[in-house]
Amino acid sequence: DDRSSGSEGVKSERAKHKAAVKAQKASRRARLEFNGDPTSGQKSCDECNSLVNELIRCQTDASKRWKMVCGKCWVKVSGGVVDGDAE
Repeated sequence: DDRSSGSEGVKSERAKHKAAVKAQKASRRARLEFNGDPTSGQKSCDECNSLVNELIRCQTDASKRWKMVCGKCWVKVSGGVVDGDAE
C-alpha cells in the first residue's frame, strides 16, 4: 500500500529531525556548562599570549592604547596598583 510506505518515510524523517534537535541541545548545554572543550571561551593575553578565562583592560605604556592582559601580566605592567585607589 502506498500510504504505509509514505507514512514510514515521514516517521523516519521526523525521527531524524528529533535526533538532530536533541544533539544540538546537548551541544549547547555542554558549551554553557563548560563540560565540553576546557579552552572554550578563553581569550589570549596581549602581553604573553596565554589563553585565560579572565582578562583585564589596561594601558601598559606611553602610547595610551588599551590592551587586554591576564592577571600575571597585569601585576607586572601595573605594579599591582588599581586605578581609583585613595593612596
